Amino acid sequence: MNNVDRSAKIGRLIRHLEGVRQGELDMADRLIKKHPRLLKGLGDDITQADYQNAKAVAHHLGYGSAIDKAITEINKIFSED
Repeated sequence: MNNVDRSAKIGRLIRHLEGVRQGELDMADRLIKKHPRLLKGLGDDITQADYQNAKAVAHHLGYGSAIDKAITEINKIFSED
């Protein structure tokens, strides 16, 4: 595999990861818009639904952040060449 093919595959991988990352962040945004109470903090008066929604938002934000870190690391590795 030559360098051009490798660069094209890496570019497609990064574009795919960016799409997945954006999807995760969009899902977190939709949950927050649907349940604005999640932004203000749940406090002592928490329901099971609030807990599950907060857990889902944390999952989507964490997954998006992990993908962002992976993209950064991929770029760092291949910019050293």
